[in-house]
Amino acid sequence: MRIGYCKIWRDVWRSKGRTLLAVLSIAIGVFAVGLVSGMNDFLPSNMTRSFRESDPAHLTIYLRSLIDDDVLKSLTRLPGVAGVEGALDMSARWRSDPNTPWRDANIVIRDDYSAQKFDRLELLSGQWPDRQAIAAERTTLSSFQLPADGTITLLIDDREHTFHIGGAVRDLRIYPPAFGGNATFYMSRDMAEALFGTRAFGQVKIQMPVFSQRAAEDTLQVVKNHLDKIGVGAGYTIIQDPNRHFNQDLVDAVTLILAVLAVLSLGLGLFLVINTINAIIAQQTTQIGMMKAVGATTGQVLRLYMSGVIFYSLLALFIAVPLGALATYSLSDMLLELLNVPVEGFRVSSPALTQQIGVGLLAPLPAGL
Repeated sequence: MRIGYCKIWRDVWRSKGRTLLAVLSIAIGVFAVGLVSGMNDFLPSNMTRSFRESDPAHLTIYLRSLIDDDVLKSLTRLPGVAGVEGALDMSARWRSDPNTPWRDANIVIRDDYSAQKFDRLELLSGQWPDRQAIAAERTTLSSFQLPADGTITLLIDDREHTFHIGGAVRDLRIYPPAFGGNATFYMSRDMAEALFGTRAFGQVKIQMPVFSQRAAEDTLQVVKNHLDKIGVGAGYTIIQDPNRHFNQDLVDAVTLILAVLAVLSLGLGLFLVINTINAIIAQQTTQIGMMKAVGATTGQVLRLYMSGVIFYSLLALFIAVPLGALATYSLSDMLLELLNVPVEGFRVSSPALTQQIGVGLLAPLPAGL
């Protein structure tokens, strides 16, 4: 059979166009499978990791009226409540200089930025908001091309106030401007009191000892009843599983579409493998007859041509695996950047590598047969 293998190598080398077509047809399918598998591994792991690190609140309740520190403290004594933190969201208009139009802005006020409990913000540069400076969300700085140490003007109650941006933060829960969200800025309670006239809270973040959907619903009802008794109505509420990022459904839809395209690409590649092997057999019918005339069995001829298919597959893997790893990281990095999720360093996805090798070596063989 050594002579036969030399023959296959000669056929592969002499018919470079046919070889390139077969290799690329397999490589495209293997590349697509690796891309989808890698993203299914890379995206959820980064999203879940960063979300857990922020210590997400299990319950977020937006109130119909403001509450003070005493009311917030009373919630910690309710059954099923392990911890409570207050926050306040306000609206304003902003612009970077007198020549730009006014835009809508979200103003976030947290109790103590240096001792955050839940839905923690990450300070990327500069300092936390204080009496003299505010902070801006990183996507706000990049989307509106604001300098990290610049100034903005806020329009509050028809009065203009100029503020220094003292820091840049990452907030996983904001709606990024890339998706149509508003600019987001952060203030201290002292500054909010001076501008808006209140130090109270408009939302409550709650964690339970152990999260479950049933426990969250029960705790939410207990908190609502308590708020109703003291005359504070509960408005919009959010129950959040700490082990599942709130944008996971969006990412699942994207990867599902990519998975369908990957299957179609792989199927197209296998059809091209079938056509390539058919062309080889049609051209070499006489050669096959000569081999059988000198004693070659059907099994030997079969192994000979299947070896050629495996050779195509190995060449395809050599192309598809590194390109798939690079494309997975680049596309995942782009999507995570849009979702405001920090990205870990480059790595090769083990599930994607395993699936690529399996598909690249095993799928072409039935097509060849």
